[in-house]
Amino acid sequence: KKSTSSKSPLTLVDDDLRGCVCKNLREIPVESVEQVMGLLHQGEKRARYSETKMNKLSNRAHRIFTLLVDFKRYDKPVTATLTFVDLAGSEDISKSGATGLTAREASHINKSLLTLGRVINALASNDRHIPYRDSKLTRLLSEALGGVC
Repeated sequence: KKSTSSKSPLTLVDDDLRGCVCKNLREIPVESVEQVMGLLHQGEKRARYSETKMNKLSNRAHRIFTLLVDFKRYDKPVTATLTFVDLAGSEDISKSGATGLTAREASHINKSLLTLGRVINALASNDRHIPYRDSKLTRLLSEALGGVC
């Protein structure tokens, strides 16, 4: 698919129960692996790609898929969160030949990956300040990475 700009910017909101979430996204109840796989397939159909000199199908965005699993443990209800992340790869814009929108997307991807690296390094070093709020990706992943913004 050709890369196109998003219909609207991704807006993040803080939810009392879920932490940082995307505004206007839906939670869809599922009861089988087949339903989960169907949702993953729908997400794949919406993925955006562009061709660059380095990659015929360059993924233009990160994708996050979150499963909230409700179950009972010792007769007590429990909810577990499983977060699956498909990160777009970093890109050397000068080597890839990306221009216009594709170059801007590459710049945003690179910035979010660098921020993710800084967050992981800060967590590993037990830093007092973890820069979750420096990118939308790290804000969304803050709970999965072990902290709150």
